[in-house]
Amino acid sequence: MCSVRSVALPLLVALAVVVFALGGAQPSNAAGPSPEIGVGSCVGTDACTGNTGDVGNNSCNGFEACRDNTGDVGNNSCNGLRPCSGNSGNLGDVSCNGQGACYLNSGSVGSFSCNGPIACRQGSGEVGNNSCSAGFGACDGNSGTVADGSCNDPSPFLSIPCSRNTGDVGNNSCNGSRPCADNSGRLGDNSCIAGDACYLNTGDVGTNSCRMGNACAGNSGEIGDNSCNNLSACEKNSGRVGDNSCSMGSSEAGGYSACNLNGASVGDKSCNGQTTCSGNAVDIEDGSCNGFLACAQSSGAISDDSCNGFEACRNDSGEVADRSCNGEHACNANSGLVGKSSCNGLEACQGNSQRVGKRECNGDHACDNVP
Repeated sequence: MCSVRSVALPLLVALAVVVFALGGAQPSNAAGPSPEIGVGSCVGTDACTGNTGDVGNNSCNGFEACRDNTGDVGNNSCNGLRPCSGNSGNLGDVSCNGQGACYLNSGSVGSFSCNGPIACRQGSGEVGNNSCSAGFGACDGNSGTVADGSCNDPSPFLSIPCSRNTGDVGNNSCNGSRPCADNSGRLGDNSCIAGDACYLNTGDVGTNSCRMGNACAGNSGEIGDNSCNNLSACEKNSGRVGDNSCSMGSSEAGGYSACNLNGASVGDKSCNGQTTCSGNAVDIEDGSCNGFLACAQSSGAISDDSCNGFEACRNDSGEVADRSCNGEHACNANSGLVGKSSCNGLEACQGNSQRVGKRECNGDHACDNVP
């Protein structure tokens, strides 16, 4: 009969062998592969100290240029005073040049982008090609995605086109001195150009919209395509604006302040003309209120294809149905309910206070109640 000791000893030996095979060996202290450093790169005091990212040619030159950087750096990038110190995003060619250009940046940056002092400092959003370059702070603190050709300004002075922006920016948008600073709305292509076009904007903006100084500054409403193009056209607007609205229009007066301070919904192809719907507080449907002061100070709801012409429904307080009140002063100061296809013509229902039925009061001065 075998003793307990004679059985236990071989088992202990076998167990020791298994433990050694599974993990008993000492951990390895071997370092990972060193980053690749290109020709003419990492020149300067602590230029690449602590860097773990690959560096292209002629890059990371300057005091602490890429210190503690962990992202890959392309050619001719990150040159200057701490331009990419603490950066963790991958950077393309000819990018992030200038003092603090991509300091502590964590978003990826394309080629020819983020050039200039603190251009993309502490940024976290993805930046495309040819974007975020300006005199100073182009996309400083940006956290939104910036597409190609956007957030640029050639001015050598203080220029912050997308500083602290949190919204997504389309292609060729937000170019100018401060057009999208502190913006949080989604911006389409070719939009928010010049001055303070979309400064402090919080609403979504479509394609080819909000072009000119202060066009949509402080706006909080949704804006469609090809809309709000002129000075202060939709500044501080809070209503929904459709396509091809609140802009220049066909009148000689243009679209200055077309929907400035508007607080209601504006349909497609509406409110084109100078101050035509400024301060509006009622819903305006499609194809309406086009012309200089067409619906200024109006308080009555306006349906489709109505109130087109110089002061057509200015100071109107009555409800206007479809295809009505078209013409110069057609329903200026009207307070009565106007039916469909009515009050069309020069001063047709100017000063009217009565209910007008369908297809009534058409023609110049047809129901004009103004002496």
